[in-house]
Amino acid sequence: MVRKYAVHLEGKEPVGYLYYSEEEDSYRVEIRNDLPPGTPMPLYFTSMLWDNKYEMTGELAELYVKEHVIPPDRAGIDNILVKLGLPYYHPMFFIDLFRGRNVMDDFLMDRVE
Repeated sequence: MVRKYAVHLEGKEPVGYLYYSEEEDSYRVEIRNDLPPGTPMPLYFTSMLWDNKYEMTGELAELYVKEHVIPPDRAGIDNILVKLGLPYYHPMFFIDLFRGRNVMDDFLMDRVE
């Protein structure tokens, strides 16, 4: 199954989508190509558009996701997992729980499919 998440600012239209394949344990990010110039977007997206690219896959997409979740080597991660009722560490658990919130930007990731 492939899960789809809208990447957006609170109350705004998505600027792109994160796709997570459970079977392949892989990520893909697509930036919408119909956005007006000057639309706010995550830094990763901006750097892609400078290269005229609208899709991020492989390690770069995985890095984008991992920068929006608690890292697996964080001190006390085992206690965090227990408190949250998580059976093990996986970045998508944190995307689902915390909507991809982080200190780097104000963008959220909400599941749409």
